[in-house]
Formats: sequence, structure tokens, C-alpha cells
Amino acid sequence: MAKPPRPFSFGPDTGITPTSQERPDLPDEEDQNPTMAQVGQSTAELIQSTAQLVAGFPSRQNSNGSLHDDAGGLGGGRVRFDSPVQAPSPRVKSSPPKNDGPKAAAGANLKSAFKRTKTKKSFALTPKGNLQVDVKVPPKLIEGSSLTGWETEYLRYTAPACDPDDFPKQGFTLRPKEHSTPRQIELAICCTMYNEPPELLAKSWTGLVENLTYLTKKSRSPTWGPDSWKKIVVVIVSDGRANCNRQTLAQLGLMGLYQDGVIVGTVPKKTTSADGGNEQAKVSAHIFEYTTQVMVDVDDMNKESIVPTIPIQTIFILKEQNAKKINSHRWFFHGICPILQPRVTVLLDVGTRPLEKSIYHLWKVFDRHPNVGGACGEIRAELGYLWQNVRNPLVAAQNFEYKISNILDKPLESVFGYISVLPGAFSAYRFAALQANVKDKQGNPAGPLQAYFKGEALHNGKLQGNTFINNMYLAEDRILCFELVSKPNESWVLRYERASAAETDVPDTIHELIKQRRRWLNGSTFAALYAIWNWSHIFRSAHSRFRKLLFILETGYNVLVQIFAWFSLANFYLTFFFVIEQNKCGPGTEADLKLCETQGAFGRAGFYIAEPLKAIYLMLICVQFILSMGNRPDGSRTIGKVCTALWALIMFLLIYMIFFGIAQSIISVKNQIQTDGTSLGQALVTNSIFRNIVISMGSTYGLWFFMSMLFLDPWHMFNSFLQYMVLMPFYVNMMQIYAYCNTHDISWGTKGADKDDHSLGAAKKQEGGKAQAVMLEVPDEDKKDEANDAYRKFFSDMARAPVPSPEEKAKKEASVAKEKAEDAKKRFRTLLVLFWIITNLMLIIPLTNVNAVAGGTGPSYLGFLFFSTTFFAGVRAIGSLSYLLTQQLFDRKEDPDDADVGNLVAQRPRFIQTTPSPSRSDLVV
Repeated sequence: MAKPPRPFSFGPDTGITPTSQERPDLPDEEDQNPTMAQVGQSTAELIQSTAQLVAGFPSRQNSNGSLHDDAGGLGGGRVRFDSPVQAPSPRVKSSPPKNDGPKAAAGANLKSAFKRTKTKKSFALTPKGNLQVDVKVPPKLIEGSSLTGWETEYLRYTAPACDPDDFPKQGFTLRPKEHSTPRQIELAICCTMYNEPPELLAKSWTGLVENLTYLTKKSRSPTWGPDSWKKIVVVIVSDGRANCNRQTLAQLGLMGLYQDGVIVGTVPKKTTSADGGNEQAKVSAHIFEYTTQVMVDVDDMNKESIVPTIPIQTIFILKEQNAKKINSHRWFFHGICPILQPRVTVLLDVGTRPLEKSIYHLWKVFDRHPNVGGACGEIRAELGYLWQNVRNPLVAAQNFEYKISNILDKPLESVFGYISVLPGAFSAYRFAALQANVKDKQGNPAGPLQAYFKGEALHNGKLQGNTFINNMYLAEDRILCFELVSKPNESWVLRYERASAAETDVPDTIHELIKQRRRWLNGSTFAALYAIWNWSHIFRSAHSRFRKLLFILETGYNVLVQIFAWFSLANFYLTFFFVIEQNKCGPGTEADLKLCETQGAFGRAGFYIAEPLKAIYLMLICVQFILSMGNRPDGSRTIGKVCTALWALIMFLLIYMIFFGIAQSIISVKNQIQTDGTSLGQALVTNSIFRNIVISMGSTYGLWFFMSMLFLDPWHMFNSFLQYMVLMPFYVNMMQIYAYCNTHDISWGTKGADKDDHSLGAAKKQEGGKAQAVMLEVPDEDKKDEANDAYRKFFSDMARAPVPSPEEKAKKEASVAKEKAEDAKKRFRTLLVLFWIITNLMLIIPLTNVNAVAGGTGPSYLGFLFFSTTFFAGVRAIGSLSYLLTQQLFDRKEDPDDADVGNLVAQRPRFIQTTPSPSRSDLVV
């Protein structure tokens, strides 16, 4: 019979020593006071008590007038609360004493040398041999709390020394499942962060609190209500302990989600060594569990303002190493969710703020439609007070880009049932839909999550893949979406919910935007090619024939989109070339020059403007390729700004020439109608230039405005449209060239710590000695025999080649393999860029030679481009209209107590300068 794991204790040095203390029983749910309604209050009393929950932090006491401290000190094992449950005293207005409050508790107003007094205390391992410790939270944190008991008075610390996949297998538990009646989790929300400042965490947390408070206020919903906070768990995953922002960590500490001096670096291994001793295993993550009831008001941190909220079950995972965002998702999906078993999971990036009721509307999609496996809402660019952020053209262009995508692209894909990407910044999945239902050839589970997390193994070197696959997994969320809709023997669809929205900050500098879009463009391109190539996988699913037909049509549409995207470099130049040729009036007779005054956009100077513009255009293309083949955007910011300004100038002149051509066409048609008596319809047929311009402009810009009006959201057409148009060559040329020229770069943009890999000594200043003297460890000069032996050793070392050790051989082989892999990536990049350039030149050269220009090829090809644009715009408009009719107008089934239509109000300018923190009366239940 195997011996049970030995309990242990740890002290200030985090050393672990065996003890004999046993683990106390866990409290039952009946031992707590989750809400005031559970202590026998009537409805009227509940309302009256809730109204009294205003600012202030009076002491919350038990029936005996003292706080529970059964374990003593600020730490303790798991404690059962046996004293009678009493309703908490309501919060009243009070002024905290000077030098007291959250900041003082966090040590902000104390000297930097402040250290809490520590004491050694014995803690028992769990029956599975895991370290899970309950430590008492500071009394200040829980003063006046509306919820009392074990989950608010104690912070749970768990130290797993395992992979996320093994976390459930090794017997780790989570608080929501440890009550006498395990809580059924309806909603699990994962917030991922890296080194974001406290302001960004506060922005996301404020949005979460607003959304969760709304769920607890619903009175006639079968799922949500006053106690529905028990059905929600928020999981915050920080990617790397060393990278975590210290201010953000302090903010989490103020919310009760973190404590200093508790975490350990190693724990005893569960298996004993050959000599009978316990070896140590490195901790992979530090997990804190707490039901918080406060949030920090970061609008003015000097006020030490803490705002009460509803109870929120929170799990904070502080990963020991930086292992990228996808590893954080693996902790959530493979480590936490198998224990919680949530019905719906929501993904949220810290810095993204879900708007009020957004999470409810997103959840409602799954509740109404059992075949929905994933859903997303609208991602909005944060525009700020009075749209102040759109003063930056880059922010305005991205705002327009996001809006058009959410009005035309996402609704179209939602009608088909397959959305190419659910944004990781704000999206949701049905947890059951993500589970594997088949096995691969090796007998391992094979499902959407397994395909999703394959990208982590590829990028950390555990799996080997070619450059195409590595680039494809830069957009791992696109792979997840495709694998979900094509899941064998099941019929899941993806859906867009426009009533759900979230705001996020977007890059506001050129170099940041280029770096972001490098990953987006390469990942989306190769992931789209993967989905197109594997289109037949849809037939392994259980979708209906009609749905499969829609998927095939969508695949065909995506093929055309990818073809036009591949040739966008050439098409944009050809548009510029033919438009400027039509406005180029060169040297000639006086009659020709006189004609230029009325027909050319630049008059007699047309030739002298057109030719230099073409030269500048081609020069800029060459500069983009040179900059992209080895320069980081951060290192060439000035050149990037100059190039962007020149591209904007070229686009501004191009827009001017196009509108000049429209005016000339209108005048020509007007004269034709007056002289020949033809109708407007006949003029449209006979005048090809006028026809092409009217149809293309109407089908693009006209449809953009029309559909924006139908979606009750036209403001981007006024505050961002012009900036987007001017920056269009920046999107087409600069970002696309940089992306293709860096397909060998498959990094995710995360920073790794520089490691000191040498084993050399160190020169240290001698304490108490001379100011310029250092202490070195050198050979002893007095031992001459050793010096002679060392000298003779040089002969033997020179005559005999050293035999590398097995470790050195393995290291060298790994280095050679890495160099070959890098060469393969760069070779792929070179061939791809050459093929891209050659194919685009094969389109440009035949259409721009002298004979083609003289033969009138330009207007014909421009007509083809205009009608192609009309086709794509028409398909998107039809899909968007279908979405409004099928998934919005006739599919609005709100709860009986829900009279509004969600976030359908357009993004009008805000007239408040800061994002308001939720009011105390709104957040407290």
C-alpha cells in the first residue's frame, strides 16, 4: 500500500519541511452567507438594505463581535466556520483615517524597506499530494462586505508543478466545485494579459463588472438573477511572473486576488527518489482563487478609492514563464474548464472593454440556438472623448476598417454559418463544441482545441512544421473556427451578434501598426489558403445539404477574394497609372495645350506632374522592399513616416483626379443630353467612363453609406472615411510588402528574457577597499608545478582534437538544425516574394506598354476593376441585408424583462472625458 504524501510547512525562506498536521475539512455552502436574501429578509427589507450599500468601509463583524481568525495570524489552512451566520452590516458613508486605506495596505505609502512579519505555519498537502493553501485576506479588504464566509475571508493559493493538460489529471480542485452542492458554472470568462498597466486592467474589469451586474439584476430570466454570480467564474491569466506589471499586480492585490510572500518556487515531487528523499519540482504557475467584492478606481489613484461590486468568483493564474497567449488559453481550456465544466466560455484581452449587456447578448446566442458553437460581437476602436482619437489618421482609418468589417463582412459570413475568425479579443465558444469526438492515427484525441493548440507546439519547437504551417498558425483562431464548423459527425455553426460590442485601443503609430498587421496578414492569408485547400473536410460533418452548399459558395467567394488580394499591388498601381495617363497633357501644339486647360486635372502642367508622380510611386515601392528585407519598423520610424506622407500625397492627388474625371463626365453627359436629346439611361450605356465611375462609386461608397444607415451606425462615414481613403496606399503597399517580406518571421511578438549562457567569473568591487579595485579569482602564482602542468597541457590540447561530450554533440546538432530551419524559412520567403513580384509584373507590363496605352487598354481594364469591385460590394451587401432579416429582425427573442435592443445605438461621440466607473448602487447586490 502506497504511503500518503507527507504534509509540509514553509517559512520566510520558502523551505519545505515535513509536518504531521492534517488538512481540515472544507466548509459547506450552508456555512456561508452568499446574499442577504438567504438570511430571511423579505423583499422590502432586501431593497432597503441594498439602498444603504453606499461608499464607506465600516467593520464587518460576526455574531460575537470579532472577525473570524480560527487559524491565527494572516495565514491558515482550510477552515470551517462554525459560528452562526449573520447578515452583514450595511455600508455607510465614512471617511477613512489618514494614511489608511487600500494604498497603505498595499504598501504604497510605506517605506520601500517595509516587509511583513512572517511566521512558519504548517499546511497539509491534499490527498493527491498537491499544494493548495488557504491564507487569510487583510481585514481591510472585507470590511462591510455583503458576502461573508470562507470564500471571502480566505485566499486560495495553488502551486502546480505540471503542464496545463495535467492539471485536472493530478487531482487539483477549484473552489466552485468544493461546496457541498458543487456550483454549476454557466459562464467562464478568460482574461489574458502580459505586462499591461493597471489602467487597461481596470478598463476591462469595469466592463466585466457592468456586464455581470446586469445579469444579477434580471428578475424573470430562468438562468440569471440575484444569485447568478455563483454561475460565473472569471479567470485572469498573466503570461510570465517576471513580465507582469508590478502596479497591475498591486491592483490585483487590492482586489484580494494576490498576496506577497505566499508563492513558492518549488514543491515536493509526488514520486520519491531512489534514496527515499523527496525531490523538488519547479512550479509552473501560481493560482490564486478568491471571491472579490471590490474594484479599484484608477481614475484618481491618489484618492485610494475602492468601489464595492457584486461577488465575483475569480481565479488569477500567474504563469512562472512567458509562454505566449496561446499557452494562457491552454491553461484556461485544458486546465481550468475541465474542472469547472462551463456551458459557455468567453475570451477577452485585458485592455478590451465589453460594453454594457454585451456578455449577456453573446451568451443569449448560445441559449437561443443549440447548434451555435462559437460567436463574436463587434470590436470597436476606442475613439475617446468627443472622438478625439480620430484626430490621429491611423486610428481613424482603423475605426473605419473595423466598422465596415462589422457591417458587411461579419454579417455575410454569419449568414453562411462560417465566420473565418472570431476575434480572440472578444469572442465566445460553447465548451462542449470544442471537445474532441474522434482520435488521430496515434490514438490521441483530435478535436478543435487540439488543432488550435498545435500552434503552441510548433512555435516552441516541440513539433516541426514547414514555413507555410508556421505562418498559418500565426492566426490560430482562424484554424479553430474552421475545425469547429468542419468537426466530424457534428454540425456546429458560428454566429455574429451585433448587439454585443467591445471597445479596444488600436495602434496609434506607424511602426506598431505595421508589426501588428504583419502577423495578421500572414496568418490570415495562409489560414485562408488552408481552409480553401481543405474545403472537402466540410463533408465529414453532419451539416445539412443546404448548409454544406452555403459553405461551398463561401469557399468560392473566398478564392476570389484571395486572388484579388494577391494582385492588389498590381491593381492599385494600374489604377493610379491609367488615371494619371488620362490627366496627362504633354508638350504639343498650342491647340493641344489649350485643350489641356479643360480636360486635364492639372492643366498645362499635367505632363510635368504626371511623370514625376509615376517615378515617385515606383521609387516608394522599391524603398518598401528594401526596408522590409531586414529592417525592423522600430528602427526605421523616420523613413516610415516620410513614406507614409508621400503615399498619402499620391492618394490625395489620385482622389482629386478621379473626382475631376467625374465632373468632366457629368459635363460631357449633360452636353450630350442637351445636343442629342438622349436620356440619362442612354448616356449611361454609351458613355463608358461615366458608366464605370457611377456604378463603381455607387456600389462601393454608396453601399457603405446605405448599409451603415441600415445598421443605425453611420458616424464612421463622417469621422473616418476620408482618413481611410487617404491611407489606402499605406495599407496596400507598405503593410502588405512588409508582411510578405517577413514570412520567415513566425514570432508572435512576445519578448523573451535574455539569458546569461556563459559560466565565467565576475569582477566585483571590493567592499571597504579602494574605489577602483575589484576582486578576481585567478590561479595561484606560487604553485609553479601546477603552472608548468597547465603549460604542458597546451601541447596535448594542440596535438589532439578534443572529443565533444554527448551534451556538446546534442547542442551542436540542435544549433545546426536551427540554422537549417532558419535557412528554410528565408528560402521560402525569398521564393514567395519573387513569385509575388513576378506575377504582379506579368499583369502590369502588358497593360502599361506603349501599344496597350495607345490602344485604349486602360479604360477597359479600369472598367473590369470597377465591375469587380461592384461584384464584391454587391455580395457583401446582399449578405448583410440577409443577416438583418434572418438573424436580427425575425430573431429577436429577448427575456420578458429586457425591453431594450442592446448595443444597437451608434458609436456617437462621448461627452464625458473619462470612462465612468460603475456607480456603487449599480454594482452592489
